[in-house]
Amino acid sequence: MASIRKQKSGAWRVQVRRKGRTVSETFVRYDDAKKWGIDAERQIDRGESPTLSKVGKLQTFGDLIDLHIDDMKDVGKPPGRSKDATLAMLKRRLGARNMVELDRERILAFGRERAAEGAGPMTLSIDIGMIKLILSHAAAVHGLPVRVEPVDLARIALKRLGLVGKAFDLAAIEATAELVKASDKPAFVVLMAGPPKAALIYKEAAEVVEGSFGLRLAPVMLPERAAFHHSTAQGQTAEEFDHGGKAAGEIGALWAWTRGQLGMSAREPVHTPAPVA
Repeated sequence: MASIRKQKSGAWRVQVRRKGRTVSETFVRYDDAKKWGIDAERQIDRGESPTLSKVGKLQTFGDLIDLHIDDMKDVGKPPGRSKDATLAMLKRRLGARNMVELDRERILAFGRERAAEGAGPMTLSIDIGMIKLILSHAAAVHGLPVRVEPVDLARIALKRLGLVGKAFDLAAIEATAELVKASDKPAFVVLMAGPPKAALIYKEAAEVVEGSFGLRLAPVMLPERAAFHHSTAQGQTAEEFDHGGKAAGEIGALWAWTRGQLGMSAREPVHTPAPVA
Protein backbone atom coordinates (compact mmCIF):
# COMPACT_ATOMS: atom_id res chain seq x y z
CA MET A 1 0.00 0.00 0.00
CA ALA A 2 1.37 3.42 -0.96
CA SER A 3 1.78 5.99 1.82
CA ILE A 4 1.12 9.64 1.00
CA ARG A 5 2.20 12.52 3.22
CA LYS A 6 1.88 16.25 2.84
CA GLN A 7 5.15 18.16 3.09
CA LYS A 8 5.75 21.61 4.57
CA SER A 9 5.98 23.02 1.03
CA GLY A 10 2.39 21.88 0.40
CA ALA A 11 3.47 19.14 -2.02
CA TRP A 12 2.47 15.48 -1.60
CA ARG A 13 5.18 12.84 -1.12
CA VAL A 14 4.14 9.29 -2.06
CA GLN A 15 6.22 6.26 -1.08
CA VAL A 16 5.67 2.71 -2.28
CA ARG A 17 7.22 -0.28 -0.49
CA ARG A 18 6.48 -3.53 -2.24
CA LYS A 19 8.29 -6.86 -2.73
CA GLY A 20 11.47 -5.51 -1.18
CA ARG A 21 11.54 -2.39 -3.33
CA THR A 22 11.05 1.22 -2.22
CA VAL A 23 10.28 4.07 -4.60
CA SER A 24 8.99 7.58 -3.96
CA GLU A 25 7.87 10.68 -5.84
CA THR A 26 6.63 14.21 -5.10
CA PHE A 27 3.52 15.80 -6.61
CA VAL A 28 1.67 19.08 -6.33
CA ARG A 29 -1.79 17.45 -6.32
CA TYR A 30 -2.93 14.65 -4.01
CA ASP A 31 -4.82 12.88 -6.80
CA ASP A 32 -1.66 12.74 -8.94
CA ALA A 33 0.29 11.26 -6.04
CA LYS A 34 -2.39 8.65 -5.39
CA LYS A 35 -2.59 7.65 -9.06
CA TRP A 36 1.19 7.32 -9.37
CA GLY A 37 1.30 5.16 -6.21
CA ILE A 38 -1.29 2.75 -7.61
CA ASP A 39 0.47 2.57 -10.98
CA ALA A 40 3.85 2.01 -9.29
CA GLU A 41 2.48 -0.91 -7.26
CA ARG A 42 1.06 -2.52 -10.38
CA GLN A 43 4.34 -2.10 -12.26
CA ILE A 44 6.30 -3.70 -9.41
CA ASP A 45 3.82 -6.59 -9.32
CA ARG A 46 4.49 -7.15 -13.03
CA GLY A 47 8.23 -7.15 -12.41
CA GLU A 48 8.68 -3.74 -14.04
CA SER A 49 10.43 -0.60 -12.79
CA PRO A 50 7.98 2.17 -11.82
CA THR A 51 7.92 5.01 -14.33
CA LEU A 52 9.15 8.30 -12.90
CA SER A 53 6.83 11.28 -13.23
CA LYS A 54 7.84 14.26 -15.34
CA VAL A 55 8.87 16.18 -12.23
CA GLY A 56 10.72 13.21 -10.81
CA LYS A 57 12.96 13.08 -13.88
CA LEU A 58 14.16 16.66 -13.50
CA GLN A 59 17.84 16.95 -12.74
CA THR A 60 19.33 20.10 -14.27
CA PHE A 61 18.62 23.81 -14.24
CA GLY A 62 17.77 23.49 -17.93
CA ASP A 63 15.03 21.01 -16.96
CA LEU A 64 13.61 23.61 -14.56
CA ILE A 65 13.57 26.22 -17.33
CA ASP A 66 11.65 23.86 -19.62
CA LEU A 67 9.24 23.07 -16.77
CA HIS A 68 8.58 26.77 -16.16
CA ILE A 69 7.94 27.43 -19.86
CA ASP A 70 5.57 24.47 -20.13
CA ASP A 71 3.66 25.53 -17.02
CA MET A 72 3.24 29.09 -18.28
CA LYS A 73 2.05 27.85 -21.67
CA ASP A 74 -0.49 25.63 -19.91
CA VAL A 75 -2.08 28.70 -18.31
CA GLY A 76 -1.98 30.74 -21.51
CA LYS A 77 1.02 32.90 -20.60
CA PRO A 78 3.92 31.86 -22.84
CA PRO A 79 7.14 33.88 -22.45
CA GLY A 80 7.40 37.05 -24.52
CA ARG A 81 10.23 37.70 -26.94
CA SER A 82 12.59 39.31 -24.44
CA LYS A 83 11.91 36.81 -21.65
CA ASP A 84 12.26 33.92 -24.09
CA ALA A 85 15.66 35.25 -25.18
CA THR A 86 16.80 35.54 -21.55
CA LEU A 87 15.65 32.00 -20.76
CA ALA A 88 17.44 30.66 -23.85
CA MET A 89 20.65 32.40 -22.76
CA LEU A 90 20.39 30.99 -19.22
CA LYS A 91 19.80 27.52 -20.60
CA ARG A 92 22.93 27.78 -22.75
CA ARG A 93 25.06 29.09 -19.90
CA LEU A 94 23.68 27.23 -16.89
CA GLY A 95 21.29 24.63 -18.28
CA ALA A 96 23.66 21.67 -17.93
CA ARG A 97 24.24 22.39 -14.24
CA ASN A 98 22.65 20.10 -11.71
CA MET A 99 20.04 21.92 -9.63
CA VAL A 100 22.14 21.65 -6.45
CA GLU A 101 25.18 23.10 -8.24
CA LEU A 102 23.57 26.51 -8.54
CA ASP A 103 25.07 27.81 -5.32
CA ARG A 104 26.21 31.32 -4.45
CA GLU A 105 29.66 30.84 -5.98
CA ARG A 106 28.36 29.58 -9.32
CA ILE A 107 25.79 32.37 -9.66
CA LEU A 108 28.37 34.98 -8.65
CA ALA A 109 30.78 33.61 -11.27
CA PHE A 110 28.02 33.79 -13.87
CA GLY A 111 27.38 37.44 -12.98
CA ARG A 112 31.06 38.31 -13.28
CA GLU A 113 31.26 36.61 -16.67
CA ARG A 114 28.19 38.44 -17.98
CA ALA A 115 29.51 41.78 -16.77
CA ALA A 116 32.89 41.11 -18.43
CA GLU A 117 31.01 40.48 -21.68
CA GLY A 118 29.38 43.89 -21.46
CA ALA A 119 26.09 43.23 -19.69
CA GLY A 120 24.99 46.39 -17.87
CA PRO A 121 23.55 46.64 -14.34
CA MET A 122 19.94 46.44 -15.52
CA THR A 123 20.53 43.49 -17.85
CA LEU A 124 22.45 41.56 -15.20
CA SER A 125 19.79 42.34 -12.62
CA ILE A 126 17.16 40.87 -14.95
CA ASP A 127 19.31 37.77 -15.51
CA ILE A 128 19.72 37.14 -11.78
CA GLY A 129 16.03 37.82 -11.20
CA MET A 130 15.13 35.27 -13.87
CA ILE A 131 17.28 32.62 -12.18
CA LYS A 132 15.43 33.26 -8.93
CA LEU A 133 12.08 33.13 -10.73
CA ILE A 134 12.85 29.69 -12.20
CA LEU A 135 14.00 28.26 -8.87
CA SER A 136 11.14 29.74 -6.84
CA HIS A 137 8.62 28.46 -9.42
CA ALA A 138 10.02 24.93 -9.11
CA ALA A 139 9.91 25.09 -5.31
CA ALA A 140 6.49 26.72 -4.95
CA VAL A 141 4.56 25.02 -7.75
CA HIS A 142 6.17 21.58 -7.75
CA GLY A 143 7.66 21.27 -4.28
CA LEU A 144 11.14 20.56 -5.63
CA PRO A 145 14.04 20.74 -3.14
CA VAL A 146 15.73 23.82 -4.58
CA ARG A 147 16.90 26.90 -2.67
CA VAL A 148 16.59 30.55 -3.68
CA GLU A 149 18.73 31.96 -0.87
CA PRO A 150 22.00 31.55 -2.85
CA VAL A 151 20.56 33.81 -5.56
CA ASP A 152 19.87 36.57 -3.02
CA LEU A 153 23.39 36.26 -1.60
CA ALA A 154 24.93 36.39 -5.08
CA ARG A 155 22.88 39.51 -5.89
CA ILE A 156 24.16 41.23 -2.73
CA ALA A 157 27.73 40.38 -3.69
CA LEU A 158 27.27 41.61 -7.27
CA LYS A 159 25.75 44.84 -5.97
CA ARG A 160 28.72 45.38 -3.64
CA LEU A 161 31.01 44.88 -6.64
CA GLY A 162 29.09 47.52 -8.59
CA LEU A 163 27.93 45.04 -11.23
CA VAL A 164 24.24 45.16 -10.28
CA GLY A 165 22.71 48.53 -9.54
CA LYS A 166 19.36 49.65 -8.28
CA ALA A 167 16.85 48.15 -10.68
CA PHE A 168 13.29 49.09 -11.45
CA ASP A 169 10.65 46.54 -10.48
CA LEU A 170 9.72 45.90 -14.10
CA ALA A 171 8.14 42.53 -13.33
CA ALA A 172 5.46 44.33 -11.32
CA ILE A 173 3.95 45.87 -14.46
CA GLU A 174 3.50 42.55 -16.27
CA ALA A 175 -0.12 42.08 -15.14
CA THR A 176 -0.93 45.72 -15.92
CA ALA A 177 0.59 45.34 -19.38
CA GLU A 178 -1.70 42.39 -20.07
CA LEU A 179 -4.77 44.40 -18.99
CA VAL A 180 -3.72 47.29 -21.22
CA LYS A 181 -3.36 45.00 -24.22
CA ALA A 182 -6.77 43.46 -23.55
CA SER A 183 -8.43 46.90 -23.32
CA ASP A 184 -6.68 48.16 -26.47
CA LYS A 185 -6.00 51.52 -24.79
CA PRO A 186 -2.84 53.61 -25.09
CA ALA A 187 -0.55 53.38 -22.09
CA PHE A 188 2.88 54.60 -21.07
CA VAL A 189 5.37 53.57 -18.39
CA VAL A 190 6.87 56.26 -16.17
CA LEU A 191 10.22 55.28 -14.65
CA MET A 192 10.50 56.46 -11.06
CA ALA A 193 13.03 56.49 -8.20
CA GLY A 194 16.00 55.56 -10.37
CA PRO A 195 19.48 57.11 -10.17
CA PRO A 196 19.42 60.70 -11.54
CA LYS A 197 22.46 60.06 -13.75
CA ALA A 198 22.34 56.53 -15.16
CA ALA A 199 21.81 56.65 -18.91
CA LEU A 200 22.67 52.95 -19.39
CA ILE A 201 20.14 51.80 -16.80
CA TYR A 202 17.37 53.87 -18.39
CA LYS A 203 18.33 52.61 -21.85
CA GLU A 204 18.14 48.98 -20.73
CA ALA A 205 14.86 49.60 -18.89
CA ALA A 206 13.37 51.09 -22.05
CA GLU A 207 14.39 48.01 -24.04
CA VAL A 208 12.71 45.73 -21.50
CA VAL A 209 9.53 47.82 -21.31
CA GLU A 210 9.14 48.04 -25.07
CA GLY A 211 10.51 44.60 -25.96
CA SER A 212 8.96 42.44 -23.22
CA PHE A 213 5.73 44.26 -22.47
CA GLY A 214 5.02 46.07 -25.72
CA LEU A 215 4.43 49.36 -23.89
CA ARG A 216 5.81 52.80 -24.62
CA LEU A 217 8.02 54.76 -22.26
CA ALA A 218 6.97 58.24 -21.19
CA PRO A 219 9.54 60.87 -22.22
CA VAL A 220 9.62 62.31 -18.69
CA MET A 221 11.08 60.34 -15.76
CA LEU A 222 10.99 60.99 -12.03
CA PRO A 223 14.43 59.99 -10.67
CA GLU A 224 15.29 59.72 -7.01
CA ARG A 225 15.20 63.18 -5.41
CA ALA A 226 15.50 64.13 -1.76
CA ALA A 227 12.71 66.67 -2.30
CA PHE A 228 10.18 63.90 -2.87
CA HIS A 229 10.95 62.35 0.53
CA HIS A 230 11.11 65.64 2.43
CA SER A 231 7.90 66.99 0.90
CA THR A 232 5.99 63.79 1.66
CA ALA A 233 7.15 63.86 5.27
CA GLN A 234 5.77 67.40 5.57
CA GLY A 235 2.51 66.64 3.80
CA GLN A 236 3.43 68.75 0.79
CA THR A 237 3.95 68.27 -2.92
CA ALA A 238 7.43 68.61 -4.39
CA GLU A 239 6.42 71.93 -5.94
CA GLU A 240 5.19 73.29 -2.61
CA PHE A 241 8.35 72.13 -0.84
CA ASP A 242 10.83 73.51 -3.37
CA HIS A 243 9.09 75.45 -6.13
CA GLY A 244 12.19 76.00 -8.25
CA GLY A 245 13.83 72.63 -7.60
CA LYS A 246 14.51 69.80 -10.02
CA ALA A 247 11.81 67.56 -8.53
CA ALA A 248 9.18 70.28 -9.00
CA GLY A 249 10.35 70.84 -12.56
CA GLU A 250 10.11 67.15 -13.43
CA ILE A 251 6.62 66.87 -11.94
CA GLY A 252 5.58 69.93 -13.94
CA ALA A 253 7.03 68.49 -17.14
CA LEU A 254 5.25 65.17 -16.59
CA TRP A 255 1.95 66.95 -15.91
CA ALA A 256 2.31 69.08 -19.03
CA TRP A 257 3.07 66.01 -21.15
CA THR A 258 0.11 64.13 -19.64
CA ARG A 259 -2.26 66.99 -20.43
CA GLY A 260 -0.99 66.94 -24.00
CA GLN A 261 -1.71 63.22 -24.29
CA LEU A 262 -5.25 63.84 -23.05
CA GLY A 263 -5.77 66.70 -25.47
CA MET A 264 -6.14 69.24 -22.68
CA SER A 265 -5.13 72.85 -23.20
CA ALA A 266 -2.37 74.15 -20.98
CA ARG A 267 -4.79 76.83 -19.76
CA GLU A 268 -7.75 74.49 -19.29
CA PRO A 269 -8.65 74.36 -15.58
CA VAL A 270 -8.52 71.09 -13.70
CA HIS A 271 -11.73 70.32 -11.86
CA THR A 272 -11.17 68.75 -8.47
CA PRO A 273 -13.90 67.60 -6.09
CA ALA A 274 -14.82 69.91 -3.25
CA PRO A 275 -13.45 68.90 0.15
CA VAL A 276 -15.79 67.00 2.43
CA ALA A 277 -16.78 68.98 5.47
